[in-house]
Amino acid sequence: MITKGQRYFTKEFNSILTSYYIKKPIFEISDLSQREYEVFVLIGEGFKLSEISRKLFINPRTVSVYRKRILNKLNLDSTGQIIHFYLTNKIKGK
Repeated sequence: MITKGQRYFTKEFNSILTSYYIKKPIFEISDLSQREYEVFVLIGEGFKLSEISRKLFINPRTVSVYRKRILNKLNLDSTGQIIHFYLTNKIKGK
């Protein structure tokens, strides 16, 4: 009840919200390629893209492409979210 301070959402809003979460893919680390996983771990450990480039002996643009693929595959929006996901799940480099 609204009078008791509870939230109320219309049926239409609940339907939209439910369909969003049903369609939203669940992210899996196993969806990443080996190289994407390496870049993911290094981003999670706080390395800059230029540092990752030097560390893996690849072009900085390539690192940027891997970062975009990681964001897409894990359904994330930013580097900060990659780091948060990495730290929250205590993922370790291989």
